[in-house]
Amino acid sequence: MIRTRIRAEERTSRLGSYQEAYINFRWEKLFQEFTWQHTGQYNLVQEAIDRWAEPGQMPDQTALIYERHGEVSSYTFRQVKELSCQWANMLAGLGLTAGDRLAVLMPPRPELHLAVLAAARLGAVFCALPPDLTPHELYRLMARVDPKVLVTTPWLARRLPGEALPYEAVLLLTEGKLPGLHHREDLATRLLPAQPTEFATHWVGASHPLYLVFTSGGDGPPRGAVHVHGGMVGLMMTGRYVLDLGPGSLCWTDGLPGWVTSTVYGGLAPWLCGSAVLLIGDEFSPAAWYRALERHRPTTWYTRPGVIELLKQAGDDLVKRYNLTGLGHVATVGRSLPPKNFFWFRNNFNRHIHDTWWSAEMGMIALAHFPGTDIKLGSAGLPVPGIQAAVVDGQGQSQPLLTLGELAFQPGWPAMFSGLWGEAGREEGFFREGWYLSGDLATTDEDGYYYLHGRKDDILRVRGRLVGPYEVERALSHHPGVAECAVILPPTEGAPWFKAFVVLRQGHKGVWELKEVLKALARAEISPDLPLSEVEFLPELPRNANRRLLRRVLKARELGLPVGGFESLQEDWTSEVTQPS
Repeated sequence: MIRTRIRAEERTSRLGSYQEAYINFRWEKLFQEFTWQHTGQYNLVQEAIDRWAEPGQMPDQTALIYERHGEVSSYTFRQVKELSCQWANMLAGLGLTAGDRLAVLMPPRPELHLAVLAAARLGAVFCALPPDLTPHELYRLMARVDPKVLVTTPWLARRLPGEALPYEAVLLLTEGKLPGLHHREDLATRLLPAQPTEFATHWVGASHPLYLVFTSGGDGPPRGAVHVHGGMVGLMMTGRYVLDLGPGSLCWTDGLPGWVTSTVYGGLAPWLCGSAVLLIGDEFSPAAWYRALERHRPTTWYTRPGVIELLKQAGDDLVKRYNLTGLGHVATVGRSLPPKNFFWFRNNFNRHIHDTWWSAEMGMIALAHFPGTDIKLGSAGLPVPGIQAAVVDGQGQSQPLLTLGELAFQPGWPAMFSGLWGEAGREEGFFREGWYLSGDLATTDEDGYYYLHGRKDDILRVRGRLVGPYEVERALSHHPGVAECAVILPPTEGAPWFKAFVVLRQGHKGVWELKEVLKALARAEISPDLPLSEVEFLPELPRNANRRLLRRVLKARELGLPVGGFESLQEDWTSEVTQPS
């Protein structure tokens, strides 16, 4: 394995020396920075917004900048507090109370953040849903969330399947006219002007649920990770030490709303650090992104490798038209950044890109290249202070250096998920021998840097969401000609992709046209970018004597390896193959 080391940029950071910070770090020291240590009153919105809005703090400092179609709006911490209080009064008037769920289905808009903060004030649980979900996905997730109120826009409301929203729920539109899609509808623009700008915050405990985020369950339904108010400590720490945020900073996290990255680092974590948030409401284009970087000069830009790739494809001539010298710290999340893209970015922006890694269940950045630390290309970085990581084998034993195993962490960091929504006991599968198991295969080197080598459960990231075999199998099974199917990630040296093995019902022929229909069906239901590259028809799927599906046999065949008699084999996964319902 070739490991290219890039010397750290010569700059000071809030972390200081990584080694000293990691060794001396104690979560208890951070507790003293929160007002609840002195007042006993606990709620994330108090620490993220209200304390900064107090006289003598920084009430008139910018908290949120929003740009759309060239028009810019700016909100101070005092204004965000007052507006979110109005939203809390409005939502309370619609019946939302502590413990209820608020679903938010919106593109990047200030109203999304105001609704989220209002839910926190009320002690309600919010769930931000990506606006690019398919109608089928929306139908399933609405049933899981069971919201008391859904906040959305008129054009997104029309994508909701009939009866997706619970009968007693309120469909709250941020603008426009009532679409007449639900028997309880109202307009925020009608209700808000009469709402008071003060609201008595509902104080909660550290373990009180704050938000839900759904992610692929691999071979099961999407799992809803529950995160609590106490996670604010981890959000502030990583915002400060990984993204270099503090009072006077401006953070732009350009992920789509509903992704956990946008939920955490697109608002909550920067505000806990006293930083301002930049929100761009336009569709992505290289020119629009360059204009935003030039105009607003964010001190931190948290983006994705896919965005860097699209900027690179747009060419060097375009990037040279813009003055990007005001850009500060740059970090990415998702798949590892290819070295060629790292060097292209450095040559054109005069900045390093810092890879990070975390998951929806972890709730905060876990591995990172920090400001002021060396970068190893292809690596996810070093563990953040307060987290102990390891590469372990199937028995939970730490693996030697450069030996493949599963990336694991010692549980107990503040932002860790508290459970899975509506699935008590399912979270136990994440833990073994005192470790939280990430599901990612990894190695570590002599300097403590971690390298990711793919998922052990055949999960891919598609448009920022994790998609596993279960979702693809379920989509394919909706075709009347499919009796049963199984999906794997074939071993490949290139970009990973799905392959489906399909058993057809009697009377259906395995022709090329049907393969294309099945691919189109899966892409229409999941994502147009779904990498379902191949469909193969089989007379039957390999099973053992207990009728459990053996995906390992399918993978072995892809490699051309003998499988012999497999009736006595036991599959590593516990779930069954997806069949039509």
